Amino acid sequence: MLSSKLNAAATKLRNVSLLRTKTTLAIRRETINVWERRAPLAPAHVKQVIESGVNVLVQPSARRSFYMQEYEEVGAIITEDLSSATHIIGVKAPDPEELISDKCYAFFSHVIKAQPEGMPLLDEIIKKNITLLDYEKMTNEDGQRNVAFGHYAGIAGMINILHGLGLRLLSLGVTSPFLHIGLAHNYASVDQVIPVLHKIGSNLQKYKLPKVVAPLTFAFTGTGNVSQGAQSIFDHLPHEYIDPHDMKEAALNGDPSKCYATVLSRSNCMERIDGKPYTPEDYAENGDLYRNIFSEKVAPYTTCLINGLYWDHNSPRVLTEEDGDRLFGMGSQARNNIMRGIPQIPHKMIGIADISCDIGGSIEFSREPTTVGNPFQLYDPKTRTTHNDFSRDGIMVMSIDNLPCQLPREATEFFGDCFLPHLPDFLKLTHSKHVSNQATSPCIARAIITTEGGLAPDYKYITTLREEQELAALKEARVAKTKAEWRTDNKRVLLLGSGLVAEPVVEYLTRSPDVKITIDFRNASDLSSAESDLDTTKSDLDSTNSD
Repeated sequence: MLSSKLNAAATKLRNVSLLRTKTTLAIRRETINVWERRAPLAPAHVKQVIESGVNVLVQPSARRSFYMQEYEEVGAIITEDLSSATHIIGVKAPDPEELISDKCYAFFSHVIKAQPEGMPLLDEIIKKNITLLDYEKMTNEDGQRNVAFGHYAGIAGMINILHGLGLRLLSLGVTSPFLHIGLAHNYASVDQVIPVLHKIGSNLQKYKLPKVVAPLTFAFTGTGNVSQGAQSIFDHLPHEYIDPHDMKEAALNGDPSKCYATVLSRSNCMERIDGKPYTPEDYAENGDLYRNIFSEKVAPYTTCLINGLYWDHNSPRVLTEEDGDRLFGMGSQARNNIMRGIPQIPHKMIGIADISCDIGGSIEFSREPTTVGNPFQLYDPKTRTTHNDFSRDGIMVMSIDNLPCQLPREATEFFGDCFLPHLPDFLKLTHSKHVSNQATSPCIARAIITTEGGLAPDYKYITTLREEQELAALKEARVAKTKAEWRTDNKRVLLLGSGLVAEPVVEYLTRSPDVKITIDFRNASDLSSAESDLDTTKSDLDSTNSD
C-alpha cells in the first residue's frame, strides 16, 4: 500500500515538473448536453502531440466516446485541474464561469454573428483576457473551411432524415422500407449503416412505393462538406442525379423504383432581382439584391430537402413562411386515390433536413433546434406553428445543431485529422500579446476572435451588429407590448412627433391612468433621448420610421 502511494506521489511530482517546463495543451470536458461525446483530438492525435514534446492534459469524462484509459495509454495526464495549461481546446463552448483567465482557447464559439445567446460568453472571454480561436473561421485564402465537422453533420443528418421519412410516410398512410433505418447514433460507425441502405434499396426496387409518393425526390442545397457528406449516404440507394430543371418531370413521371436527386449551388438557385447574371463576386458583395428561386422551380417537386447552405442576414432564404403556405397545398393533381387504403397526400414536400441549422435563417420556419432525443417537429403552414404530433398536418423538419455527436468517434478522428496540422501554429499563440504582433499562420490569424482583452480587428463588427440586434429586439418587444395593451379597454392616443410640444402633451394626457400613448419617432436617437425625458412607466414609446 505504501509503495503504491509513493509511486503515485512520484508520478504526480514528475507531472508537475514537466508542466512547469513545457507548453501544455489541455482537452476540456464537453458539458453542453448529454449527447455531446466528441473531443477535438482522438488518442492517436494526442500521441503525436506528446511525441512532439508537448504535455497534454485531459479532463476526465465518462461520457466521452473515447475512454480516459485510451488517452492515458498514449501518455496524457488525466486531471480535473487545467490551470497549468497554456492552451485549452474543446469542441463546444464552455460555460462562462468555467473559463480560466489568461489562456489561449479554441472551440466553436457561436459569437461571430453576434448571436444573443453567445454574448455573455464573449463578454467573459474579453474580461478574462482570453485569446480565442474559433474553428469556424479557420479558412484558406478562398474562404473555404480547413477544420470542420461538416462532413459528419451531413452523414448523420441524412441518416436521420431517412428514418424520419419512414415515420412521416407511415403517419400519412404509406409504409416504406425507411422504417428499417435507425437514427444515426444507433450505429457505431458508418460502415454499419451501408448494408441497411442496400436492403432498403432492394426493397424499393422490388416492391416500389405507391404513386401517391413515388418517386421520391431529394434536393441538396450547397456543394460543400455538409452536402457531400449527405450525398455519400444517399448514393447507397438506387438513384439518379438530375438537373434542377428536370425535377418536375421526374416527380410526375419518374421511375418509382429509384430516388432522384438534384444538387443546388448558388449559381443555379440564386437570381438577381434586376435580371443581371449571377457571379460569385457580385453575390458576395450584393447578396441582398438576389432572390432564391428554389421555392418556385424545384421545391414543388421535392419530397425531401437537405439544406447545407451557409446563411447570413444578407442572404436570400431558401424557404420563407409564405413558401411553406404554397407548398403545403401543392399535392399531385394527377395522383387521385385509385383505391381504398391508398391515401391522398396533400403536399409533395414531406421533410426537411435543415443541417445548417441557422434558426429562422435559410429555412425561415425552422424556428428552434430539435434534439437528438426529439429530432423531428412538424411545421403547419396553415397556422404557422410547430408541433410534435405526427397524426396532424405539417412538413417534417429536423434541425439538430450537433449532428456529428451522433457518430462521435469517427467525427472526432476526422476533425482531429483536419486540426492537427494547424495545432503547432495555435500552440505558438500567447494571451499576452496582440495577435497582430505574433508570428502565426494566416489560417490561425483569421480565426482569432479576441486578443489582448478585446475583439480582434476583423471582428470589431460584432459590437455594431450586437447593438443593432439589441435595438431591434427592444423595438420588437415594445411593439408587442403596445399591441397587447391596445387590445384592452383603455383610451388610446397616437402622438405623431417627438419635439418640444410632445413632453407637456404626454404629461397632461397621462394624468388619467386609463390613457395609453404611443409616440411615433423618426429615429433611434429620438427614442433614446425621449426615454430619459418622458415618464415611460405611463406611456408606451414605439419607435417607427415614417420616412
